[in-house]
Amino acid sequence: MKKIIFRVVCSEKSGIGHLMRSIWLAKILKKKNKIIFFINNDTLAKKMLRKFRIAFRITTTNFPLKILEAKLIKTFRPNLLICDSPIISDNWFKYFYYQNIKTLEICNSQRNSKFSQYKLWPEVYPKGLNQKKNRFGFNYSLISPAYRFGSKKKTRKKISNILVTFGGCDHLRLTEKIIKFLNSIKKKLFIKIVIGKFYKNAESIKKISKKSIHKILLLNTPSSLYRFYKNTDLVINGGGTTALEVNSLRINSLIFAIWKSQEKLTKKISQGKNYIICHNKSKRYINIEINKMLQKTFNRNTNIKIKKKVDGKGCLRTAEWIKTIIK
Repeated sequence: MKKIIFRVVCSEKSGIGHLMRSIWLAKILKKKNKIIFFINNDTLAKKMLRKFRIAFRITTTNFPLKILEAKLIKTFRPNLLICDSPIISDNWFKYFYYQNIKTLEICNSQRNSKFSQYKLWPEVYPKGLNQKKNRFGFNYSLISPAYRFGSKKKTRKKISNILVTFGGCDHLRLTEKIIKFLNSIKKKLFIKIVIGKFYKNAESIKKISKKSIHKILLLNTPSSLYRFYKNTDLVINGGGTTALEVNSLRINSLIFAIWKSQEKLTKKISQGKNYIICHNKSKRYINIEINKMLQKTFNRNTNIKIKKKVDGKGCLRTAEWIKTIIK
């Protein structure tokens, strides 16, 4: 039995995506390996790891930056260290490099450490990478193994069941903007709204939801949206992992690329212009684009074309690759 350590982040700055996709990968690897998570002190992270019966240790800092932490991880003698964090330190990876400990970095964009030996790019397609030490693209998307069975969505001409989610945080307060627009639609809708772990606008969402003419169900930090996608005609989401999940099920979607790192993924996964790029855009621009896009969607009241690019088997493929690294 091999020992695999995950160094993962779950915070207001990073969101919950890094945690959840690492958990899905760990669930598969856990069958034949010993898994330990090193993660910052976050209540949701601890709750999720206990739920999935994954051992963990709490770090003193949010991000993998300190050599002192690296030295502590080394005492566990891992066969492989997997790091999933938007902020990393070259010196942190350098320590493991010179200690002959294998490291695998899960990368979100072009930023990565030159000292991480193996790299996984589950959302982008960087050019000129060594195939032996890198895996990239939608075939390695780290979404729940539940999506591997897929689902061919029945086409519906009318939109009546909507899911709105922006992941762990909604710092642009997009949820309220969308509810306000949907309240202008006279036809009764059923709207499911996710309130993420780090939503500072949760109370505002609750107030505006109570006054809505539509039936609204509030979902407080669900561990998975899989069962809530059932019968959903349209998912309005913040890109990233949710966009990959929705694509695998071929559900109509409107995507908001909130972070710079989500722009390439959003454009590649979309067919047509069913997205808004929010990074470095003014509030006025975003408001105008929201109204324009939603008006177009509901005036047309028909399916948005979805080209399926994610098959839900990314965790399985990644686990098979990891087996070759630690054998």
